[in-house]
Amino acid sequence: MKIYIFLWIFLYLIGETLTHENDLYSKDLNFEILHELTPETTPILRGYIKYDFEKEKAVYEYNETLFSFAATWNYIEKGIYRVGAFNSKKKFKNGFIPWIHLRELLERDKDIHEEIIVYLDNSNDIWHIDYTLSILEKRKNQIPEVITSARIVFPSSENGVMPIFNKPITLDPDGKPIENKEKTFFQKYWMYILPLVLILLLKNRNAE
Repeated sequence: MKIYIFLWIFLYLIGETLTHENDLYSKDLNFEILHELTPETTPILRGYIKYDFEKEKAVYEYNETLFSFAATWNYIEKGIYRVGAFNSKKKFKNGFIPWIHLRELLERDKDIHEEIIVYLDNSNDIWHIDYTLSILEKRKNQIPEVITSARIVFPSSENGVMPIFNKPITLDPDGKPIENKEKTFFQKYWMYILPLVLILLLKNRNAE
């Protein structure tokens, strides 16, 4: 009887652990995307990136576009156009392009494709954002367009080598970096191992 009780507890713990791990992915993600043209403006709402876990797809919904700052183009010689979002620590993570390069692209008679890539950590918090632009061939007799796409990159969502960016470094009291050591097998799975060991010990004891 005791064996069945411990077995039930063991299965319950596994279920609770898996449920807790899946809580991060139980709801759709929604990030506010902002943009700014420094040093002229502060970050203002540009749109939203939503991720649907069922469809495994990120969708961008715009509120403003690249042309939101058109009224100030002729007055700005130097600056940086930034696209980003605030993470849980209220830090503005962003990708950017120098204003002089962006203005040259916008003045061409071409379509432009822009992509906003949001990189998440294991807690689904933003730790980096990329912003890329590329030139497309304009369709005949059409006004040049800016086509926007979005992508969300999870820690294990892509195979192969992923880009690595600088992360905050923790320092000890002497100012030396503290290395983040990889957890051992037992540290990762102790909640599974201990109940199993108890079950085996009780089973052997009853057999005697």
